[in-house]
This record gives sequence, structure tokens and C-alpha cells, in this order.
Amino acid sequence: NYKLVEQMVKDGMNCARVNCAHDSPEVWLQIIQNVRKAAQSQRRKVKIAMDLAGPKIRTGALAPGPKVRKCRPQRDETGNIIRPAIIHLVKEVAETDPREAFPVTEAVLQLLEPGDELALTDTRQKSRRMKVVEKQPDRVLLHAYETCYLATDLSIQTQRQDLPHFVLGDVTPLERSIILREGDTLLIHKEQKLGEPAVIDEDGIVQEEAHVSCQLPAVFAKVAVGEEVLFDDGKIGGVITDCNEEYFRVKIIRAKLTGAKLKAEKGITFPPTDLGISGLTEKDRRDLGFVAQYADVVNFSFVNSAQDVEDLLEEFRKHDAMDKLSIILKIETRRAYNDLTEILFAALQTRYIGVMIARGDLAVETGWDQIGMVQRELVLKCNAAHIPVVWATQVLEGLAKKGLPSRSEITDVVNAIQAECVMLNKGLYINDAIRLLSKILEDTEQYSSKKEVLLPKQAQLEV
Repeated sequence: NYKLVEQMVKDGMNCARVNCAHDSPEVWLQIIQNVRKAAQSQRRKVKIAMDLAGPKIRTGALAPGPKVRKCRPQRDETGNIIRPAIIHLVKEVAETDPREAFPVTEAVLQLLEPGDELALTDTRQKSRRMKVVEKQPDRVLLHAYETCYLATDLSIQTQRQDLPHFVLGDVTPLERSIILREGDTLLIHKEQKLGEPAVIDEDGIVQEEAHVSCQLPAVFAKVAVGEEVLFDDGKIGGVITDCNEEYFRVKIIRAKLTGAKLKAEKGITFPPTDLGISGLTEKDRRDLGFVAQYADVVNFSFVNSAQDVEDLLEEFRKHDAMDKLSIILKIETRRAYNDLTEILFAALQTRYIGVMIARGDLAVETGWDQIGMVQRELVLKCNAAHIPVVWATQVLEGLAKKGLPSRSEITDVVNAIQAECVMLNKGLYINDAIRLLSKILEDTEQYSSKKEVLLPKQAQLEV
């Protein structure tokens, strides 16, 4: 979205982050071209930073849910309808369409007219009626005044001679999740088969255990009984009760009272366990060819040791990027925090380096009670070494996503003046967040000073 990118540059963005964990080189290039075009039009410098995905351990795929959608009207406190369910009939469902969009043939879109009455029996065998209320160039809108469940191949009757009935096309399966409560067990297996929620009988007895795969097979040889396991950025916590090289079983000890949802592609963390996994994956090595050609900065995810840095620099040399690319070291594990000095010394071989305090994963790894102290220590150590710091994760998240910041978000931004860079994440109100962030930092900067003096560059003596 070029207009969005251009407005972001106008509002103060001077570095754009592209995450290699998502999308493809074709999409990355389009993003980069938009950023460079917007920077040129605004006569500003905007750096491109590309995140290597790194070896983040995630849950595997879940079995897809049913191809059905629930369509229900909105009701007030007394149960009266204040807005009918609005159903979209389209030729092909797009990502921007609402959940209540269903594919039909071109003939259906052409023949249906406002005022047509429709009848159906939904997936619960309930008789329902709908009415065509609007016809647009690419869709037909229906109103329903009772809750109905519509699915693939559902037949709908009309009163038209030229279209007695039609069927709905293929509906995208619902995203499946596993509901976990305290005391439940979850089987994590190496085999990459589709995960499924538990099957429970009428008496509440588990007939089939909930299970899901882990995308990184190497972990099964490292974990042990009694160790802690966290899921989805720490929202769900458990302890390993049984393990071997093919699976491990987790007893859930922390989850929402009403049950926490665990979905596919969610992070799995083992805070006390040294998994001995390199920070540079084969995918990262492949992606570096693109990064070396188009980016200014590499964000090195899940760096754990000086050897990880050496491995990255070796890839830099292969792509002749030692004097071109700078490195941001993302500190997001206990091991990286403990070995920071060695990691920094290794990275100083390249052009410029910086450190990102990735508070999301780091808080899960170190514990919520430790993250404040850890963040402070990282800032002080980097200041002493004159290494710039990126303040990241959930900065002005309430504003970016919901349009209104919390008080603690504002004070977090004020404290971020200790760093050299602040990272915002996506949201519908991202430009509002950029503008507010810029204003707060500009207002705060005049009242802040570094504790470590950065002296001028040493003069060179003539020989």
C-alpha cells in the first residue's frame, strides 16, 4: 500500500522493518520499492532493516475446522434485533471480505435481484429465510433475521422461475484451536501430523488426548521431565511429565480460567533449557542472498552466542556484504543476555552494530519479574560500549491497534529515550502511533542526556 507507506514516512518513520519470517521475496521487494519511492518523494533517508526468521520453535499445523460460518443478527439487551446478519454472495472470496462472504456462480450474481426471498435449511436442520437487499457490481447482499449456519454445498431455494435454487461454493475451513485449562495434558510429537483438540465423552472423560507437532525436531533430544514449557508468548504454561525422542507430554499449570486457545504457528519456549540450537537456519542462509542485495541492516533473530555471529559474518563474506550490511543483534533469550559481551565483541568485526531489546520473547525467557532489570542492564551495557539500542515490542500497541494508548504505554515511550531507536508494530492506527511517538521523543529529548560521554572522533596525526 504505497499511500500508507508514504504517509508513514511523512509522519516520521526513518527505518522500515521487513520480516523474512513472512511472505516471499516478491512481496519483500515490493515493500522495499514502496519505501524507497516514498523516501525519495519526501526527500528523507529511510533505512531498510530485514529480520532473519531464526529458529523460533512453533506449534505445527492443526487439522482444519469445518467449512461453515455462523451468521447472526445483532440484538440489544432485551433480545430485539438492532441489525440483521449481512451475508455477502461473491464470485470469489477475497482476504478483505467479511467472514460472512460466500462464493456462488456468476449466474447467481446476475439473476438475483433486490426483494427476492430465499429459503434454506442450515447445518443444524433449522429452517431459515433471507432477503436480497442490495446488488453491487461484484456482489449481492442478503439480510437474515435469525442465526443461521451456512456451509459448503448448502442448497438455497428461491421464488424465481429462472433460478429455482443455487448452492454455496467452497467455504474456507474455520481456523482450529486447542482449548487448554489448568490440569489438562497436551502431547507434543515429532511426527508432523495434524494436531487436534481432545475428544471428551458425555461424562467429561478424555477419550483422545489433545496433541500437536513441534516444528523443530531437535528439541526432543534436549528436553527433560520436570522442565517448564511455555506456549504463545507465555500465555499458557506447563511442565513436562513424560518424554522420549518422539514426543513429550505437558501438564498445563497456567491458563485462562475459561480456557486458553492454542493455535498453529504459536511459539514454544523452554526457559531453563539450553537447546544448543544455532541462531542461523538454512532458510536464513538462503534469505541472506536477497538481504545482502536490498537491505541496509540485518536484524539477527535468536542470536545466542559469539559462534552464531561468526556464522552470520561468514555468510556476509560469501555475499561480499561485510562493508555494506550492518547488524542489529536481537537479544531475546537468557543465553544471549548472559553472553552479551562475547556476542558484541564478535559482531564488532562488521561495519556497524546495534542491539534490539526484544522484550516479548525475552520476558518469556527471563520471567516477567526479571524483564525490567534485564532491560535496564542491556541499555547500560550498550551505552557503555557506545552501541545503539532498539527499544522494541508492544510500544504504543494499544494506540496502534485500537486507537487509544494506555497510560503505561506513554511512560514506556518516555523511558525509551534511553535508546537510540524505537520500534512500532502494525495496527490500523499505525500513523497515529508514529506521530505521537515522534512528538513525545522530540519533547523528551531536551530533558535527557546519556550517562556515558561520547567524545569526538580522534584526530589523525600526520606521519
